[in-house]
Amino acid sequence: MKKFLSIVLLSTILFSCKNVEMYELNDGTFITKRKSDRIAKKVIRQEFRKLSKEDQESVLMIIVDTTNH
Repeated sequence: MKKFLSIVLLSTILFSCKNVEMYELNDGTFITKRKSDRIAKKVIRQEFRKLSKEDQESVLMIIVDTTNH
């Protein structure tokens, strides 16, 4: 049982030490990439809801080519 607990503890320590991508804001605070992505999605969703129905349909019909040339 002690071996199992030590393996779990060791793996937890190793996985918690992975590098997290951080961004520095203008005011000097740091946020993670995950939090930055959540903030961006929230802003996009809020702005999309402000559009008229016709504009929303136009935005949804936009096709973005993501293939590399």
